[in-house]
Amino acid sequence: MAIFKSHSKPGKLKHSIFYADKDRRTEHNPILTVGINCSKYANIAILEMTKIKNIFNKVGGRECQHYILSFAKDEINLTTAVEYVERHATKCFGDKFQVFVGIHINSASKCIH
Repeated sequence: MAIFKSHSKPGKLKHSIFYADKDRRTEHNPILTVGINCSKYANIAILEMTKIKNIFNKVGGRECQHYILSFAKDEINLTTAVEYVERHATKCFGDKFQVFVGIHINSASKCIH
């Protein structure tokens, strides 16, 4: 059964996105990241999100929210995880937010950040 957590620790947008992007960078597998209303590439997503923050004068306070969805070992395959996260993020955040998602596969379970 999947576990969903909201990590409310304040952090920098850039650090959160680079953390979510780490397995795509190390595995050289572009399917491991998804962008909803932003690019699926970390550097471009950071630029897009920063631009939107500046346009709407949201330059102070919380920069991002970090969510974690963890699956048990062999509970879900990579293709299904990508499809699931795209549906889930679109349903939860719709057109109101920019969402950068990274799938981590280098642990005992698959985790989506």
